[in-house]
Amino acid sequence: MGANVYLEAVAGFGYLAGTSGVAIQHNIDGVGGGRIAILAFGATCGVAESLYFMTVLGKSTLNGAVASGATTCVFLANPAPAANLLASGDYVALVLDNGDFHFAAISNWWVSNLTAVLDTALTDDAASGNAIYNFGVYRDTGHFAYLLTAGSQTTKSQDPGIFFGGAKGYPMKVWHPNTGSQPKSIDFVTAQYINK
Repeated sequence: MGANVYLEAVAGFGYLAGTSGVAIQHNIDGVGGGRIAILAFGATCGVAESLYFMTVLGKSTLNGAVASGATTCVFLANPAPAANLLASGDYVALVLDNGDFHFAAISNWWVSNLTAVLDTALTDDAASGNAIYNFGVYRDTGHFAYLLTAGSQTTKSQDPGIFFGGAKGYPMKVWHPNTGSQPKSIDFVTAQYINK
């Protein structure tokens, strides 16, 4: 990163395990003025597979307000690269009026009128013009993958970071595919927000 990298904030995410075949996920909110830098992580898998750090692939805004409890929203534009347009099953994060990030999967998507149905209801209102961040799916080009060692814990740490978010204020998803029948988990993730 070079000189003059300053720390804006730090966030830690603890142990998560899941049922075999069901992905394990940590959602990392964006912070204004800070770019996510994954400082350290630990994860366990039963079969050799990668842990994915999903970065933002595209961004748009809401085209109309969405009330708390709603699942349907309209986007101003398709928040995805032309080679990989948004589709059902993709993951997004919307910024709510209270400043929280609402992470959800797209249950239905109509490209003709840019209308999305989310798999979870909003927990607060979201005003027209609020940001929408698109992650696509974990195997999409643009995400970082780190191969885990089968049957044991894999850890890594590096300052100022191992993987970095796309820009200041952008969120990130950590995705463990959780395949196979052996015990597996995301054991910890430490993120810091830097000014570069």
